[in-house]
Amino acid sequence: VYELVFETLVKVDELSATDVPTGAGGFTVSNELNALREESYSTVLHYNDKLFHYQLYDWLVSQSCQDKLLQLDTDFILPYLQEKSKSSLEISNLLWIYYSKRSKFLEAAEVLYTLAGSDFKLKLGERIECLSRANGFCNSVCPPSQKQSMVQLADMIQEIFDVAAVQDDLLTLIATDNRVKSDARGELLAHLDGKILPVSDLFNDF
Repeated sequence: VYELVFETLVKVDELSATDVPTGAGGFTVSNELNALREESYSTVLHYNDKLFHYQLYDWLVSQSCQDKLLQLDTDFILPYLQEKSKSSLEISNLLWIYYSKRSKFLEAAEVLYTLAGSDFKLKLGERIECLSRANGFCNSVCPPSQKQSMVQLADMIQEIFDVAAVQDDLLTLIATDNRVKSDARGELLAHLDGKILPVSDLFNDF
């Protein structure tokens, strides 16, 4: 049944994108088709059923319609993103973007900070980029009630960022140092180009 609803949305999208003659040599979109599309989406988005909404959002992601997902303002979209982000890198990225579009910069920074230290398959450079973005959000304007949390998070980001910078230097050195045997180099690079390691591991192992 849900799939029939989704197919209907696709159809009304196609119809509303169809140009019709104006009678004066031009083309325009029918007002009736636009109204049909608006009514269809309104009916769907106001349907008060969590399972349906979660299936709808999964479908939008599968159709590469993440932009539509981020524009939604329903009671279910944020819980969906929060729940799915725990097991999906793609949804985690959508979650911090969702927060940032709504000027919730502390929450966006927290998601990025968590991503930087997550078990997702991210290269070191991508983790450093997450920390850099998170730090940028910490420097954004926030409500007075969040100021202390912003400062604390910024300190935590800086601490792990400093370790990541050392790890990045090691990665570059090992990749370019001819004294390191090729078979050993591959193993070392595999360990370094991923999760941010404890500083003690960097010092003792590398």
